[in-house]
Amino acid sequence: MWSATRRSAAVLAAAIFTLMINPSSCCEFITTTLPPAATGACKPVTWENKNDNGAATPTTTSVAPRPTHTYAVPWKLGSDVQEGEIFCRYHAKTYEDVGPNECARLADRYGLSLDKFYFLNPTLVAPDCGGIRPWTSYCVRGFIEPVRAYDGWCGPDHRDATCIGMDRGQCCNSETWRCGDRNDEDCAPGICYEGVCWGHKVYTTDGTCGEQNGGRQCAGKWGDCCSKDGRCGTGDEFCAEAKCQSGNCVCDHV
Repeated sequence: MWSATRRSAAVLAAAIFTLMINPSSCCEFITTTLPPAATGACKPVTWENKNDNGAATPTTTSVAPRPTHTYAVPWKLGSDVQEGEIFCRYHAKTYEDVGPNECARLADRYGLSLDKFYFLNPTLVAPDCGGIRPWTSYCVRGFIEPVRAYDGWCGPDHRDATCIGMDRGQCCNSETWRCGDRNDEDCAPGICYEGVCWGHKVYTTDGTCGEQNGGRQCAGKWGDCCSKDGRCGTGDEFCAEAKCQSGNCVCDHV
């Protein structure tokens, strides 16, 4: 900055001296000798790489983008999932490095059994995680979409349609085979076949019980004792110690 000022002063002094000697040359000297007026702006400073010829080259740094994850089990909205398809509610991602232990790692991380992980991801081959791919999303929360009782009819006579998630009620009444939500009827033990209740696998809906019938218990209209021959009822024929296998069995002695 100071050097430019000194040069301008020297040029001005030379112009004055020339004017004193030869006044007619004033305008010509000034217009051809004086430097152009300064703009007042500093020239920007940049760092540049030079090639072999001295020319500037770009200094950009390129980073390879990550691959896009693909879904091993397609992600769908609930309304788009068809019966019998896997309805996956949550996916877990793999990255660049995968191997035969990746299936076990994902199953352990998301708290499901290895068998369930393979069930939710049928493209994988047990037991060595065959077919596992990098940059892929695998299902770790989900189920097979059941037949739903959209028309209100449920149970064995209606393709085993479930009432779960239905607006009419989420309990399948084994007496009417209709979905409902009455706690003392549709959802009661001994009546509710399936849904938001204990269901027929815990409490009988046909009067059979005991170890010979899947361990089902007796309740409601069926009585509270299961006889040794696997029938529900009440009274000594079912509840006496010598005849009762489960329920409110009565001891013959204290």
